Amino acid sequence: MAKKPTYEELEKRIQELKLSEIKLKKAERRGLENDYKYQTVISNIPGMVYRGNSDWSTTIISNSEIVCGYSIEEFNTKKINWMDLIHPDDKKRVIEEHGLSEKKKSITQEYRIVTKDGHTRWLSDHKTVILGDKEAIVGVDGVVFDITERKQILGRTEQLNSLNERLLVSGGLNYKVKLITEEIIKIFKADFARIWIIRSGDLCDSECQHAKIAEGPNACHYRERCLHLLASSGRYTHIDGGHRRVPFGSFKIGKVASGDESKFLTNDVVNDPLVSDHEWAIKLGLVSFAGYRLLSDDGGVIGVLALFSKQAISPEEDALLENLAATTTHIIQKAKTEEALRESEKKYRIIYENAVEGFFQSTPEGRFVSVNSAFSNMLGYDSPEDLVSSISDITTQYYVNPDDRKRYKKILKDNGIVENFEFKAKRKDGSAIWVSNSTRAYFDSDGRVIRYEGIVLDITERKQIEETLQKSHKQFLRVLDGIDATIYVV
Repeated sequence: MAKKPTYEELEKRIQELKLSEIKLKKAERRGLENDYKYQTVISNIPGMVYRGNSDWSTTIISNSEIVCGYSIEEFNTKKINWMDLIHPDDKKRVIEEHGLSEKKKSITQEYRIVTKDGHTRWLSDHKTVILGDKEAIVGVDGVVFDITERKQILGRTEQLNSLNERLLVSGGLNYKVKLITEEIIKIFKADFARIWIIRSGDLCDSECQHAKIAEGPNACHYRERCLHLLASSGRYTHIDGGHRRVPFGSFKIGKVASGDESKFLTNDVVNDPLVSDHEWAIKLGLVSFAGYRLLSDDGGVIGVLALFSKQAISPEEDALLENLAATTTHIIQKAKTEEALRESEKKYRIIYENAVEGFFQSTPEGRFVSVNSAFSNMLGYDSPEDLVSSISDITTQYYVNPDDRKRYKKILKDNGIVENFEFKAKRKDGSAIWVSNSTRAYFDSDGRVIRYEGIVLDITERKQIEETLQKSHKQFLRVLDGIDATIYVV
């Protein structure tokens, strides 16, 4: 028969049970606290936390709706298979990459899914392998983040880089600004985009509808210049409509050009007081408008880039559009500089080709680089090309007296310029003419002469007249001497 425990033993046992119960409650409380902390952490992760099985069935733990649109209950009740959400073009790659996780134990994948509402989203899936008995893989734990916006920004940046490369190749200003507006439509999904540049008013007395407005906010007060529509893409492609000329301070475009701010952006065009035609915006379903002043290096306005869109323009898109506006400014400024250079070269070429004076460029070593027609005609050659190809040594083939060439080069080396240097020059047929040469020397960074540029005048007739006058003068002196002698004898 078992021995009955004493009172002291029973009391001790009761105390042990109480302590055990207290420890159990504390452990349960710690477990609940840890579970609460875990759930708090999970719920605050900006992504979907999940546990995946080997058959691609998925147990969603949190935040499924922000990633794919399906709730946790839908995953559990409808037994949604995650693989069915992956974009068809990405499935094969995802499966192949997933196989690598068996070796790496963890993997990060980027792929697209089709959400509940039919939209395509880019995800970054970070998963870790779960091992069971004997190190067998039984599933994965992971977290998925939506990276659609980051992908869009990267994609737009790549497209803009490609655009910049295309803008570097040959093509006129009209082609390049049209290319820019077309790419704005593609890259930013704009409804229409346009570029205006500032030029002199040219339709004020004829076709411009704004020039006829004398009063009101859209009256034209700057007849000497206005905004000319140079390119338009998207909904409107014509550049000869009512807004082909826009006065400063009128409409959205004119206000951007003349305003104090470098840009104007609104994502509420149907209510924004600075957008004049709200009914038109509502009819077209427009949401946003962005206008950017095209500013030169000295801060002057040279034009405006603007677009309307049916979706809001994000801060990231705004930054990219500002950069594109800067690129557009560079393109326009470069085109204007090239146009001015072409005009200058054209005028110089007209003068160069039609001048009665001979123009030339030559090397210190004694070769003509270029000459004009007057110079080749002066020396009896068939053409400028004939002269340049025929004379290989200026000293012996152009100068009658080689010492004149030496004196000419020394003056240029010492002074950098020579004026009215007179010498006898050889013509193609071997005859000689007198010329007057004014030349400037051009030096490199080390002070070496690299080329001569000058003007040559045929002064043969003048020299002949001078020679005739000298002969006449000598003859007169001889006659005069004879007269004096006769008088003396008498």
